[in-house]
Order: sequence, then C-alpha cells, then structure tokens
Amino acid sequence: MWVRHETFRGEIDRIWEADPSYNGMMNLQLKLIRTKKFLKVWNREVLGNTIQYLKDAEQAILESLILYDIVPTPAHRAEFSRVSTELIITAKMEEEFWRQKVAIRWAADVERNSKFFHGWVRQKRVKSRICTVEFGGQALTEETKIRESVAAFFQQLLTSDVGDLAEPDLSLIHTLPDSVDQEALCSPPQDKEVRDAVFGINGDSVSGPDGFTSLFFQSCWDTVGRDVIAAVGDFFSGAFIPRSFTATMIVLIPKKPNPVTWGDFRPISLCNCYEQDHHKDSCLETYDIIIFSRAHREALEKLVGCLDHYIAVSGQIVNNGKTQFYLANEHMEFADIVEEVGGFQRGVMPFTYLGVLIFRGARRADNLLPLRQKLMDRIHSWSHRHLAFGGRLVLIKSTLAAIPLHILQVMSPLLGFLDELEQILARYFRGTVGEKRKLHWISWRQICLSFDEGGLGIRRFREVAVAFRFKLWWRFLAQDSL
Repeated sequence: MWVRHETFRGEIDRIWEADPSYNGMMNLQLKLIRTKKFLKVWNREVLGNTIQYLKDAEQAILESLILYDIVPTPAHRAEFSRVSTELIITAKMEEEFWRQKVAIRWAADVERNSKFFHGWVRQKRVKSRICTVEFGGQALTEETKIRESVAAFFQQLLTSDVGDLAEPDLSLIHTLPDSVDQEALCSPPQDKEVRDAVFGINGDSVSGPDGFTSLFFQSCWDTVGRDVIAAVGDFFSGAFIPRSFTATMIVLIPKKPNPVTWGDFRPISLCNCYEQDHHKDSCLETYDIIIFSRAHREALEKLVGCLDHYIAVSGQIVNNGKTQFYLANEHMEFADIVEEVGGFQRGVMPFTYLGVLIFRGARRADNLLPLRQKLMDRIHSWSHRHLAFGGRLVLIKSTLAAIPLHILQVMSPLLGFLDELEQILARYFRGTVGEKRKLHWISWRQICLSFDEGGLGIRRFREVAVAFRFKLWWRFLAQDSL
C-alpha cells in the first residue's frame, strides 16, 4: 500500500541517503532502523485510517455529484472529477490493505470483492486462535497458561544441548572432478545473483520481525540495492552479523486437522527478507528419506550404527517415535526383530511419502481417496459465494488443478478416478452447492479447451497424466536416473 503513494519513493531516497557512518551489514541495519522509524510517523500522518478515508471520499463524491446536478458549472464538474480521482486512489489503497491482510496471491488482479476479503480475514483469525491445548497432563484454556506452556515446550525443543559433535568420515564424500571450478564455490555471490534472490521472493509474502517485506526492497532497489549487495558481501567475508538480522518469529503450523498438544504443531521460522536472501545464496536442507534394508539382525545393526553416526556428526536427532518400518505380509515374522534392534514403529501400507502414496499391489481407487478428500477440504475452506466466475477459475487453475500433479508425475491413477476429480472441479466452477444441480450451458470438455479453441485453458487430468508418462519414458531413455 505504501509503494503506491506518490511521495513514498522520494521520502525513502531522502531518508536512505543520510550520511552513513558504517559499512556492510551494520550500515544496512542502521538504515533500516532509521527508515522504519520514519515510516511509522509517515504512515500515521500521510496515510492514516484508510478505511475512514474511503468513507469520506464516498461522501465527498456524493455531495459533489448532487451539487453538480443542481448547478452544472465547469467548476463543479472539475471538482467532481477531482474527488472521483481521489476515490479511485483511496479504493485502490483499501483494496491493497485487505489483500495484505488475507495474504493470498491468486487474488492479485482478479477478485475485487471486499466482502470476500472481509470473510477471509475473519476466517483466518478464527483458525489462527488456539483456545485449548493439552500440556503436562492438563487441558489449558486460559490465555496466560497457554502462552507459558508454548514458550516452555519449544524452548526445550529448540535449545537442547547436543554437546560436542563427532568428526565426519570424509572418505564417504566423493571428490569433485577437475572440471569443477572449486575456487568459485567459495567466492561471494555476484551483484546479479543477489538481485535475483531478492526479486525471487514474492512481494506479497509476510514481513519478518523487522516489518519489511521483499516488496520494499524490490520497489526501492535503485536506492537500497547497493547497500544490500554490500551487506551480503560483508556476510560472506565472515563479518559480525547484527542480532536484528538473525531475529526470527516462530510460527506454528498444524500437522493435523484438530491439534491437541504442542507436538501436533510444526514450528517454522519467519525470518527477515535479508535472512531469506542468505538462504537463497547458501542453503542446506534435510529431507525425509526412505531407507531400504534387509530385516536380518546384522543388517539392522549396521543401519542403526549409520544413524547413530549421523546423529553424532550433525547434532540432529532421529525421532524413533515417528520413524516407521514396513514389511510385506509374507515377511511379518521379522517385525519383532526390527522393533527390538531399531526401536522403530510398525507401519501399515499404504502410506504417504512426500505427498505421494506408496502402496504394494494393483492400483485401487480407494488408495487415492485422501487426495479426493484433500481437494474437497480445500474447496470447503473457501467462501466461494463471494467469488465470481473469474475468481473461481483462477483458484482452479492455480490451486485445485495443481494438487494432483505430484502424484500424476510418478503414477497413473485409474481413469475413472481422474474423471471424478474433474467433476469436483466442474461443480465448484459452476457454483453448485450441495446436491442441488445447476443448468450447464457449456460442457466441461469445451471449458477445458485452450483459449484459441474457445475454452478457458483448464488442463484435463487425463491429458496431464499422459504427458507425465511420456516425460518419465524420455527420462528413462535419455538420462541416468528418473
């Protein structure tokens, strides 16, 4: 909302170009602090209460229209044009305000219904509130006790002392070939790489603890870019990192629909835009993995030894309570040995790994029922009564149609199941509620044609599945790995 104001860039240039007394990260930190203080005052004095300004602009244009109808002079017509322009600008700023509140990217240029935004904000507030949680064998309902319990739980979880780490076995790491420029791996990122990292962050993303989103850096890059690049270079040279740069907020994401304990939440780190830039330039992540092993005692002992060595070297802990093993039905006699040696939990197939169903045997439609339910839950979470056809079309193409893609890349569901998924999309697009059917003037097949052929460009799941099968076959022929 700020970047649309006519005086924003000029004020940022004036505040940012004050005489610097430091360099690198410290210089960027001081300029951000000074800019933040100024923007707080500027927001209050210049922008003020946008919602009240919109009401005042609507009243002003109504009075100007009545006055022009009574006395249609050029002066009154010019005044009506002026207040109309102010109303358009204020309405745009109010729209930006609510769009930032709902934080949904697909509605950027399609949905302008304020009722939809208001309903979405209310829904987010209800979902984000934790009313009760179990902690220490008790059900806590008081807000103060809930705050104390969450702080105690995650402090213990995130600040545990891992002790001294063991030395890794470097013989397990393959050496790089001579064709790789090893010196370039240690060189700091170039200016273009820093800029691409900043502009690669979505401008509508939530701000970090410092209050600055990536949109601020993107819109003011001509002014702040050289200081950001200098700070990144300072970081890679091993300089002291200001504490404000590493400050993060812990955000809790539910792991299941109705979380009961704090263990049912996944903590994620909401960091500053500058810290995200570092992560894009130098990033190391750990993913869930599947390990294939024999179920004999000797093989299991070697596997456990490998995991223990990983824990000693990395400091990360393998959660045996969440680690499961799976055996074929004809080999269930080895289950007790696996539980005894590894301490793992016995799992039942089918199971989900990285969003893809892992099963054994023939394809069955009921194995993919969780995918169908996920599609339905996503639709039910939206207040589509406030959405026009354009908004529902964008939701289908950007979100709903993308949900099954990760499964279609690795397996081919039954065609009848794909048709059932498309029926769900068709009912949502046409605004069908419950069992009440609406009259369909155009077939779903016609809607799914390309724009050049008179359709709306929705891709059919059958065609997507065929395309992914060809892609897998090409990879099998042309590459070393799928």
